[in-house]
Amino acid sequence: GFHDSVRNSLSRLLSDERSRRAYQMADGEVTLREVCKACSMSPTTVLKLWDQAVKCGLMEALPGGKKRRLFDLENFSLSSPDLTAASAEE
Repeated sequence: GFHDSVRNSLSRLLSDERSRRAYQMADGEVTLREVCKACSMSPTTVLKLWDQAVKCGLMEALPGGKKRRLFDLENFSLSSPDLTAASAEE
């Protein structure tokens, strides 16, 4: 079904912890710099990931160049406990 195909797309694109966090943080408000810092990723890597997510229909591009995720990884059992813990600790 739809849920399974979205989950498969998400898990294929977001193959590691950092990419999952970078996706999950993309709420349309967060800055690229904040995501890079939180995920220890380069701007190029984050932008490439986000662009791929937009192409796959997993994110939307907003006016002004920001991106917003269309799915919450928690709904697909793809977020790990340390994703939420890490953001709470900062």
